[in-house]
Amino acid sequence: MGLVVFAQPAETKADLPQQVGNKTECALLGFLNDMGLQYEDYRHETPEEHLFKVYTFNSVRKSMSTVVRLPHSAGFRVFSKGASEIVLKRYWRDFYPCDGIC
Repeated sequence: MGLVVFAQPAETKADLPQQVGNKTECALLGFLNDMGLQYEDYRHETPEEHLFKVYTFNSVRKSMSTVVRLPHSAGFRVFSKGASEIVLKRYWRDFYPCDGIC
């Protein structure tokens, strides 16, 4: 069973964007639209069979992640979403290493 999520930008500055579905998913799609990107383009470039690993949502982890293999053996990229306090705590050290002194 698929989840239907739709986020369409506003037609004029006075209008609100149209959103149908999960509010978090709609916010992510709206963010892409605001950046001038299209989800469909990315999905076309990275179909499901190219996903390396999918960690579905888990109420204990309070997050979900997808691991994508980068082209030309350049490594992997991890896309995560979930409770901000959980995601930031988990990945903060990867962006701001403190060598044990924080």
